[in-house]
Amino acid sequence: MADAEAVAGLLAELGYPMSVGDAANRVRAFADTPGHIMLVVEIDRCAVAFLAGHIAELAGAVARYGVVSSLAVTEARRRQGLGTRLLEAFEAWVRDQGGKLVRVTARAHRTEDAHRFYPAIGYEKTGYRFEKRLT
Repeated sequence: MADAEAVAGLLAELGYPMSVGDAANRVRAFADTPGHIMLVVEIDRCAVAFLAGHIAELAGAVARYGVVSSLAVTEARRRQGLGTRLLEAFEAWVRDQGGKLVRVTARAHRTEDAHRFYPAIGYEKTGYRFEKRLT
């Protein structure tokens, strides 16, 4: 909970601005929900990166998998291996949960960073994501 303000700032860098109170609610929800995890990297007692994810089930196969719902590193700390280390920790957690793969989605406009980062660490592009906002 002490990292809620930093998580709000990191989410804003991803393009998802929210209040510290809303970020605290998200941190609490991940902490309180089985099969969910939030990992935070602190340097000098300051949160500089985080990953939020959960376990899901495939409908077409008997398999569990991990879903990265958010991964952010402050701009000043990018390209220092923090994102890679967060993903490695998440992958280990997914394996411990019986998961067989990890899925991550990067927004279409993130071509200069995320679209290069994930393939560089062994992730392959397998499709497209489509969304429909419900009002």
